[in-house]
Amino acid sequence: MLQNGQEHVALFRKKMGGNFIITYGMLRVILRRHCQLLPQEIHIRRNNFGKPYVNIEHLHFNLAHTKNLLAIAVANHPVGIDVEYPDPNLSFGGLLI
Repeated sequence: MLQNGQEHVALFRKKMGGNFIITYGMLRVILRRHCQLLPQEIHIRRNNFGKPYVNIEHLHFNLAHTKNLLAIAVANHPVGIDVEYPDPNLSFGGLLI
């Protein structure tokens, strides 16, 4: 279990590799569409559990990633999202009606 938010960030950066900068750059551009700030004026912080947030009233976001997939959700209330890499061996035939 991670001890604090900084350890979570270090693990996230290690897992994301070079995509860390791209991910947070994209996040800032997307968040900018929901507020009156420039991307470089948006300061992404982390809570004690490592969850990122911004101190902008009524602006909430969540992001998830796996391999080369990224999902970002933005809302005016707390929001969550998850993404999974598709398994090519998984059959959905039994789920279809």
